[in-house]
Amino acid sequence: MAAITKLTELEESYRESHQKLFDLYQLRTNNVQMAQALERERRVGQIVNAELKSLPSDNVCYKTIGKMFIQKSVDELNEELKKNSDFLDEELSKLQKKRVAIQESVEKEEGMSLHNWCHHSISFRVHVMLIH
Repeated sequence: MAAITKLTELEESYRESHQKLFDLYQLRTNNVQMAQALERERRVGQIVNAELKSLPSDNVCYKTIGKMFIQKSVDELNEELKKNSDFLDEELSKLQKKRVAIQESVEKEEGMSLHNWCHHSISFRVHVMLIH
């Protein structure tokens, strides 16, 4: 009976560890997807900025907001793009820090999972051998 209880505890520990790893893998995937979306937005901003630089500063431009168009000067649009670019750089930096922390957690949990599984597996075998 004790061996069955020990096996049940071991299985529960194993399941919990794998669930935690799965959650960490999901976090890592979400982080990567968010970073890719921000990178894509930053590249579009760079392309728009390059196009705006080729225009004379007194040129009339229009910015879309939903279904509307708002008239803006080239300088105003450049300023908005600069602010947006700075914001995106800051967000990408935060995501990179989170990615490093998540990766460290994954590595720690993988190591603990393997260590715990091996330790419990060995102690379970010893326990079963002592019973028999």
